[in-house]
Formats: sequence, structure tokens, C-alpha cells
Amino acid sequence: MQRGSAKKVMGVLWIILLVAAYPIFAQYRIMPLGDSITEGVLTGNPVGGYRDDLADLLTAGGYNFNFVGTKSDGTGFDADHEGHNGLRADQIADSLNIWLNELGSQKPRFYLVHVGTNDISQDQSVQSTISDITDIIEIIHNEKSYNNILLCSLIPRDDEKNDVNSELNAAIRDLYFEKRNQGYNIYYVGMNEVFSANSNWASDYMTDHVHPNNDGFNLMAEVYYNVLTTAIYAFGNGEPVVADYFQRTDLGETWAADPEYQIVNNKLSNTTDTAAWGFMATYIGQTNPSRVVVQWDTSATTAGINEGAIALKLDSPTADANGYMCWYSPDGARLWEVRNGEPYEQIDMQESSLAAPKGGDVFEIEMISDLSGHYFKYYINGIEDVILTDPNKVQGNADKLYAGVILKGNLENDIAYFDLRKGNLLDTTPPAAVMDLATESPTGTSITLTWTAVGDDDNIGQASF
Repeated sequence: MQRGSAKKVMGVLWIILLVAAYPIFAQYRIMPLGDSITEGVLTGNPVGGYRDDLADLLTAGGYNFNFVGTKSDGTGFDADHEGHNGLRADQIADSLNIWLNELGSQKPRFYLVHVGTNDISQDQSVQSTISDITDIIEIIHNEKSYNNILLCSLIPRDDEKNDVNSELNAAIRDLYFEKRNQGYNIYYVGMNEVFSANSNWASDYMTDHVHPNNDGFNLMAEVYYNVLTTAIYAFGNGEPVVADYFQRTDLGETWAADPEYQIVNNKLSNTTDTAAWGFMATYIGQTNPSRVVVQWDTSATTAGINEGAIALKLDSPTADANGYMCWYSPDGARLWEVRNGEPYEQIDMQESSLAAPKGGDVFEIEMISDLSGHYFKYYINGIEDVILTDPNKVQGNADKLYAGVILKGNLENDIAYFDLRKGNLLDTTPPAAVMDLATESPTGTSITLTWTAVGDDDNIGQASF
């Protein structure tokens, strides 16, 4: 009897701990936070900017949500927001706690942050602006550590300050990775990347040099929706931050994919009946990752996984890009060149030291480049396997590089999540020892030393000094 009582108490405590770590809300409170682009009054028709479009998407997706803020602009949807025409990042940071206190018990748990456009317009430095955006992130995180921050790159500007806009976006991206690595619930929303993927973005999406037109606002809503549904899923299920959990019915604007790629039961799937490689999906919401991760769905089989690859160092935000593909075949780890979205020829191959990947496993590629080549480290469930090399660097040399997947059709190789990361994993392999150090031509004032250079990892790569 006493043992039974103890078990019941422990069960109650376990439930309480879970609720404390991941609060369950009947309604998702969301704050659109920013300037006139968030407000959507100047160029939105009807008034609301992206907010009315995002509300429509959330409603259609069956989400119980509440936009919150001390302002309200627009009709026919939940129009509350915190978009302030003309405010810089420092002004938003100075007022954010005041606005949150006014909301009382209705404080948001999801923040849509598009801030910094006015700073550039008013000639604030990138350094001061990113410092102010950092203050905003800290205020949100300190209010509740489980708050979810959706941090946007700024949409492009159609004026002479777009280069500064790009510099600030690089700093925003670095800030995102910094805070994510510190354990913040922070997500990167690639507004600039998705806008810029269309070479005609200025005429198609903008009404003036900084404000979107209706098509631009609709695109912002689509990009927000893809990331927000991933954040909601992770928050509600205690899952880690990743780029895409596929918690929607359409692949949407953050991907450029052959039409055979569909979301089926919240998994990315190549739905074709053709057992062929010629299908690629490219994630365009982030550029230049150093690590790319997929988790195979639990329904995936080893035979299906052997016909599924991560696509890397892609040179354009399209399904026909050039780059590389990394995957496991029954013979081992493989590295192939990709041309026009299809495998072209094998570059390297090694026998794997790990068990064959199976459904539920996490497959990761870490990319390192130096003067002697591109290197691709393979990991399964965080365990390093082999390093494959392209010493000729036949691809992957563009300024902007993308990643995605290539799945052979008509097989069990669906993907549960896709993620992009920055920063190398812990470097546990030291350079090889120098074995042939020798001296030559000694004089009274000099001596020549000679040795064979070693690699960064044993004799692989190029050691720095």
C-alpha cells in the first residue's frame, strides 16, 4: 500500500514538472512586433499588412490563436499588434517592457520580430542597431525563458542603402545562431532570403523603397506561417528548435522544390511513383549553413534511406541547382556532384564505421573548406563517421549557398525534420604529428627548417597556424 502511494505521488510530480517545462496554452498568443511594415497601414490594402494574411493562414490551419499588442489596426481579423510607424530598434527596446506590462495576463508567447529598417533609414550604424535588437531579444527571453522568438532578416530595400541592409542581416543571422546555441527558443525567419530568391522582387513585391505591396505582405505571411507552425509544434511537444517540422499541408514559400515533393502527414515526402533520383527540394529560407541535419521518419526503412540524400552547397534557390549530395548506400558513405538538380558523378566514397541508418535516426553533414578542398563529415545520431573530400572543389564556390534534399521516389524515406546550423562541432581529431622535421644550411644567424605539412584532422585538410 505504501509503495503504491509512492508511485502515485511520483507520477503527479512528473506531470507537474512537464507542465512547468512546457506550459500548455488553450490559445497561442502571438505579438507582431516591429515598425510600419508590421503595422501595415501605409501600404496595406486592406489595412493590416501581413497580419490579415497570416490570420487567414492560421485560421485555415485550425490554430486557436490571439494576436496581442497595445495597438489595433485593420478590420475583419484579430488586428492587435505592436507595429510602430517610424520607430527604431532602440526605441522599441526602450518601450517593450511598458507595452508588455499593459497586456497583463495576455502577454504573448510567440514574438514575430521584424526590426531595423528605420535604423538604416536614419543612418544608425549596424553595430548599434544589432546591439538594440539584442536588447529586444533579451527582454523577450527574460520575460519568460520559454518565450518563442521568430527573428526575421529584413526584407530587401529598393534604394542605395540595401548594402547596409545586407550587412545588418548578416549580423541578425549571427545573433540568431548565438542565441540558439545558448538555448533560447529562437527561430530564423528568412524574409530577405525568400524575397531575394525572386530576381524581380522590387517590382513584384514592393510599393516603395522599403514597404511591401499586397503580394509582398502575402509572401511575408507565408514565410511567417511556415516557421510559426514549426515553433508552435516544438513548443507544444517539448521538441528542440529546428528549421522545419513540416506542420502544415503545403511545402510553401520557404522551399523551391519539384512538385512531387509534398507534405504527407507532417512529413516531407517524394510522392512520385517513379523510382528515380531526379527530384530535389531546396530550402531557400537560409543561406550558407555549415551543418545540415535531417531526421528520418520512424516509418523510413534502411532500404529507403539508402536512396535518400542531403543536398549541399547548392548554387541557387531552385530545384535545378548545382552542388553536392551526401548519402549512405549499402556500400558506404557517398559524395556525388549534382548538376541541374540531379546526380552527375561520384566524387568520393568510404566504407562506413557505423551501423546502417534506420527510421528515426538523425543524419548530419558538417562542411569544412580550405585551400585543399571541400570536406564533408558524416554523422549518425551525433556520432562522427567518415570524412569525404572533393579536392577539386568542382561545386560549392558561390557567395550564396543553399541546402536541401534529394529523395528517390516510391520508397520509404520520408523526412520528419530538416535543420540548418552554423558552427563546427567539437573538433576532436588533432593534426597528425610531424615526423620528418629536419635542419638545413645553418649559419651564424639563421637555419632552415623543413617538414611535411600535416592536416587539420590527422592528415586530412590543412592545419592552421
